[in-house]
Amino acid sequence: MNQYLPVLKNKKFGWLFLSIIITNLASSIANLSLVWVAYHHFKSAWIIALVIAAMQFPGFIIGPFIGGLLDRFNKIRLMIIANLVRSAVFLLLIITPLNNLADLGLFLLLLILSGAMIPLVRGGDAMVIQEIFSSSQRIVANALVTIAFDTAYIMGSLVTGLVLAIGYGVKIYVIVAGLYLCVAVALKMLKLTELTNANQTNVRQAMTGLSTLKVIWRDKDTIVVLLMDFMWNMFLWAGIAVLMPIIVHNIFCDNAEIYGLLEAMTSVGIILGSLLVGRFSKKVSLVHYVIFSIMGHGFLFMLIGLSQDVIFSATLFILIGLVASPALVYKATFYQDVFNQVNRGFLLTFVGSISASIYPTGIALTTLFVSLVGDKNITIILLSYGALVVLMSTFALLSVKRIKLRN
Repeated sequence: MNQYLPVLKNKKFGWLFLSIIITNLASSIANLSLVWVAYHHFKSAWIIALVIAAMQFPGFIIGPFIGGLLDRFNKIRLMIIANLVRSAVFLLLIITPLNNLADLGLFLLLLILSGAMIPLVRGGDAMVIQEIFSSSQRIVANALVTIAFDTAYIMGSLVTGLVLAIGYGVKIYVIVAGLYLCVAVALKMLKLTELTNANQTNVRQAMTGLSTLKVIWRDKDTIVVLLMDFMWNMFLWAGIAVLMPIIVHNIFCDNAEIYGLLEAMTSVGIILGSLLVGRFSKKVSLVHYVIFSIMGHGFLFMLIGLSQDVIFSATLFILIGLVASPALVYKATFYQDVFNQVNRGFLLTFVGSISASIYPTGIALTTLFVSLVGDKNITIILLSYGALVVLMSTFALLSVKRIKLRN
């Protein structure tokens, strides 16, 4: 715990950490409930894809531009505005039924508006951590952020399962709207003058930032991490988002409590793994940790389709979380260490937006495969995705080795 105490005692990080916990709780409840409600209302995997795309894809379109705003203006104030908008969206969802296609269109438009706010929040969080801590402490701070994410995800899964068991709609949306409002209050407690950028960049440079993309292209390690992140999001995280409700439907008789339980188990493993990551100093490069972690996730992903028992499934998802946690922590730290100059907001938001954009692409791809092979044959998808990620991880390790030999 000695590594964690200095970080936790930092007052600015304390308020940020509280806001991150509440944000993640709200997002967990919102994402899980919206996917579950959509699937059970329309009984179509394509509706799951539409809902997730509406929440995720807007960040890819406007993420880099919003990143420029984070470089130019007060990042905390922008984050507060983003959370107020998201709170208002979920209040509007209360009076938005799903009776016909027009209702579905309005529903998706509101989710698009909420999703457009995500880059402001995530980019701002990363920049504040970057400003507060040195490189060594960022690993601990990012481990805590990962723990906060998955602790909130567990709580969100349990709350979602309980609320879904007794009814949909208003109960969920009121909770989410209230939580986003609490996030805005927590961020307001941060001292804005201490966290604003001392060197504000030209707005045109921050808004376009084309020259800053050379920073990414010049660093081959960054390219490798980005490509692995893309594969990870497209096949493993996006894949399980579509397949999990189908797995529960096929094997566990559509039990909402088991759905919430299995969703929570991955987070249990990530919390335990992140605690270990924050305590130990790194022995090899961050890039190697990221690749090995994603490779291990791929191996375990192949086993999901073989499970027919709740206990085995829960244990497997815990192991997946343990193995995936180093990639989550070290990936965030790697980007913060590399992007530490001008237009940090643009670069951090850009890589986050590109990575996030792959998620709905993976949702659509998995949905297409499910429609081709059928709900009863999704084991084929699980095995294929896991094997492909393992293969790509092997190529990535060889590429990193060649880069080091050239240098």
